[in-house]
Amino acid sequence: MAAVTILWLIAICVGVVGCVLLSTSTWRRYQENPTVISMERDYQEWNTSFPTATLCPRMAPNDRKVQALSAKYWDANNWTLHHPVNLISGNELDGDLFSQIMNMHEPSIVYIHGPNEIPDSAIRHTQLLRNQYKTLDLTGMAIYSTANTHSLSVKQRKCRFLHESNLLISPVYTYNMCRMQCRMQLSYDLCGCVAHFYRPVRKFPICDSEGINCLREHSDSLIKVIDPKTQNKVCDCLPPCDDVNYMIELENDIPWFLGTNIKWGLTKYPQMRLKRDVLFGFTDLLVYIGGTAGLCLGCSVLSFIEIIYFFTIHLFWFVVKGKRLCCVRRMDSR
Repeated sequence: MAAVTILWLIAICVGVVGCVLLSTSTWRRYQENPTVISMERDYQEWNTSFPTATLCPRMAPNDRKVQALSAKYWDANNWTLHHPVNLISGNELDGDLFSQIMNMHEPSIVYIHGPNEIPDSAIRHTQLLRNQYKTLDLTGMAIYSTANTHSLSVKQRKCRFLHESNLLISPVYTYNMCRMQCRMQLSYDLCGCVAHFYRPVRKFPICDSEGINCLREHSDSLIKVIDPKTQNKVCDCLPPCDDVNYMIELENDIPWFLGTNIKWGLTKYPQMRLKRDVLFGFTDLLVYIGGTAGLCLGCSVLSFIEIIYFFTIHLFWFVVKGKRLCCVRRMDSR
């Protein structure tokens, strides 16, 4: 009889250990890798967002306009979010889609990026010279996340939506905004201050002349956002969940005596895009853990719930009823 009891105890212990190990592995998969990125090719069923061009003129800025902009947003600590306008988009059936800016007077640096992003000094850019007509033929690769991914945490899906900002300098999240904050932190770590053109944050004081010299000495590290000693990246920014990356397929420059002009657009629409979707959700987690419990212990998730119930709520009411019966017996004995 004792030998049978020992065998049963060993079998139960092996079952519990196996159930815990397999369930832990399943839980880790749900936390670390619940999504999958697949490729879609039905390009006639979707639209591609029109690329945004940001032009940075090489001329000196208008101090009055800069001060007015600073007083309206930065000095007043204004974090107002404006509702997004309808973005321009198109597909193969729309034909070429382009935009142009004409009759400018100064050369500029041109950044091409997504409509929900801002330009960054480290991304690819092109030069627009004076009395030049520049044309840019672009194509893009889009990635989007399905509605199911909203139920996952940021850590699980490894990306952030626009409204999930954790930044000190912006109420919305973008990858380049995150890198900008990393540059501010790196500037503060290296020089004890940040450049004057960043949005004022109490945590980061503005540099004086000595601080500006310090930033100049570390300019390469600040642009690349790397530690100058170890050459390792100091920024751990997550990509946006919905994004479009644009590539310049063809760039053409011709002399133009009627001013400085630029034209950019989509002449070749992408025929594939990436989709992020949930591969292993919470329902799958319950099914896997329940199956593991049934295989190793001959029970289900409901059995664990019953055990928890008996040792918590049921035990509590049992103790309460026991105390009441004791009080009643004492009253009767008197």
